[in-house]
Formats: sequence, C-alpha cells, structure tokens
Amino acid sequence: MMKLHVFPPSPRATKVLALARHLELDVEVRVVDLLNGGQNAPEFAALNPNKRMPVLEDEGFVLWESNAILQYLASKKPRSGVWPADAKGQADVLRWQSWEGAHWFPACAILAFERLIKKVTGQGEPNPAEIARGEEAFTAARRC
Repeated sequence: MMKLHVFPPSPRATKVLALARHLELDVEVRVVDLLNGGQNAPEFAALNPNKRMPVLEDEGFVLWESNAILQYLASKKPRSGVWPADAKGQADVLRWQSWEGAHWFPACAILAFERLIKKVTGQGEPNPAEIARGEEAFTAARRC
C-alpha cells in the first residue's frame, strides 16, 4: 500500500490527497505535524532531505514534490484521463503545474503566511508591506 506523508491544511497536501481519492487509490495517510516540528523527525528527514511534505512511498520508491506525486498517481490509472497519453496534453498539464509552482503558490503563500499562519503560530501581526507584495503577485498570477 502506498503511503502519503502530508499536513492536510497545506494546499500541496490537499491536491495530492484529492487526486488519490478521486482515482480511488489505496493509500495510507500519515500526518506530518509541521506546527510541532514533525518535518524534522529523523525518519521523515530520511524520506525527504528538504524536510517538506508531501512525500509518497510506494514499494520502496520515495517521491517528493507535489506535482511529481500528482503525475505518478495519475499514471497509476491511465484510463482516468487525468494524465494525458499524448505529448501535447502532457506538456499542457506541465505548463499549468509549472505556473502553479512558480507564480500561483508563491503569491498565495505570502498572503496565507501573513494573514493566517502568523496568527495561528503567534508570530505577530501581518506586515502591510508583505500583504501588498502578496496582493500584487496574486493579481499578476490571476491574469493567466
């Protein structure tokens, strides 16, 4: 059985979990408690030297990076059509995954950190300059 190491509030974890459920794949979910340093546990750091989740384990194969995991999971059910069989379709999926990683997620991460994570973890008030930077990046990314 595949194992997914995730922190469910994370968008990267959520998208991997959503696809696994959509494809009805048999996965064991293992929560990595990022708020309490679960990513620093030696057994987790051995799976991903970046100490980030999500991480997938499948019969001795370890894969990290959410978009790579998405492609791997989609390949498990080729008839689903989630991962296109043709090169142009795959390139289109890769384009949007690259855009998400390079533009969308970084913009959203600034806002999520300033408006939510700081409050939850007691790191102080939102920084107005960072909020403005995040909103600018969010608006630019939304134009696509």
